[in-house]
Amino acid sequence: MKKYFVMVLLIALVGTASACMKPKALEDDMPKEEVTVETKVVEIQLGQNLEIVLEGNATTGYLWSFSSEFDPLMMEFVEQKTLRDESKDIVGSPENNIWIFKAIKAGQANATLVYKRPWEENVEPLKTMNYQVTILP
Repeated sequence: MKKYFVMVLLIALVGTASACMKPKALEDDMPKEEVTVETKVVEIQLGQNLEIVLEGNATTGYLWSFSSEFDPLMMEFVEQKTLRDESKDIVGSPENNIWIFKAIKAGQANATLVYKRPWEENVEPLKTMNYQVTILP
C-alpha cells in the first residue's frame, strides 16, 4: 500500500511540475525571415520618370514607407498606386506598390524605403531598399 501511495504522489508531482512549465511561444516555431538591405543604382534622363515597384503584402501588417525621400528639387512625386493580380484576388495575396517620380533637375538623388510594421518600434525593417539615382542632362 505504501508503494502505491508513493507512486501516486510521484505521478502527481510530475504532472504538477509539467503543468507549471512555460509553454514554448508560437513565434519560436515560426521560421525567421532574413532581413535584407538592397541598393539600386539607376541612371535616368532629365524629364524621364522613375518607377519604383516593390512587392508587399499588407495583410501581414508589413508596409513599404519612405525613411528618407528624394530631394523634391531633384525628383518630383507624380503618383503612388497599389496593383494586385486580378487572377489572384484572394485575401493574403501579394500586391505591387508603385511610386512614380519625374526627374526635374540634373544631379544625384537618393531615397530609402523600408518594409516594416508601422506599430513596431525599435525593430529592424524586414527589407530596406536604397535608391541612388543619377539624373543626366
